[in-house]
Amino acid sequence: MIEVPTPDLQIEFYKRLLQLKDHFLLDALLKTVGQLDTALIDKDLAAFASVASLRKLASWGLRGELLFPVPTVLTANPHLLGYYRLLLGFSQKEFYTVASGISKFKAMEERGSLGKAQAAGLQGLCRALCSSAHVLVQGVGTLSASSIHDLTLLTLGPQLRGGKLNVLGSKATRKVFDLIKSSLKPAITTVSAQELEVPTRPAGWSSLNSRRTLTSPSGNSYHPGTSGTSSQLKSREAATSPMSTTGSVRPRRATKKPARKVLPNVGRLSASPG
Repeated sequence: MIEVPTPDLQIEFYKRLLQLKDHFLLDALLKTVGQLDTALIDKDLAAFASVASLRKLASWGLRGELLFPVPTVLTANPHLLGYYRLLLGFSQKEFYTVASGISKFKAMEERGSLGKAQAAGLQGLCRALCSSAHVLVQGVGTLSASSIHDLTLLTLGPQLRGGKLNVLGSKATRKVFDLIKSSLKPAITTVSAQELEVPTRPAGWSSLNSRRTLTSPSGNSYHPGTSGTSSQLKSREAATSPMSTTGSVRPRRATKKPARKVLPNVGRLSASPG
């Protein structure tokens, strides 16, 4: 029998697409441009976009702001930086980097905010993006409003899928973390939302079975498995047989003891459940 999985992920993508179209897709750009003075946009296009590319777009029946970002448009709707990023085919990770100098503009796409630092660098950002858009225009045979929309969706698809996989990964990490926390609950000494700490030698578990006080020939006493002075530690290393309370050592035939685990004092488990 043939079984096809239910398209749960695609349904979720569709709902997300409806939310994004008002911020980052062609509909958002057209809505914003419809509220602006086209003379101001044309003035910006003349200053920032390539004349050859503008002529080519005009021959396809397209306005320049469909591919070339200008200050007038991005000031009116900073979210649209995301539209031009998607159109040029860049993921957020490769686009908003310190090396490129664009990382400081990420708030425009995500929050729709244009602070003083972003406003001061907006013209430089538009020039850089227009240079990239010029390469796109010259590298394709022809473009239409429909194909421009398709190009943005081609970039958006992997972004949505990657975001969903991150959510699934965070949930899986939380499940594993909770399972380990449940299993080690009796031994946990410290716990937080993302970290737990357990002693690797639980209370009452020492390197020697006996918990009685032993006395070294020098008269120093210690309990097995506890810290002490250097002389106590030396005595501990030499304690291969039980000692009497007077400090004399009773000869005893060496016996082979089963190997014991040697573990660090404290073990720490961290997780980032998201």
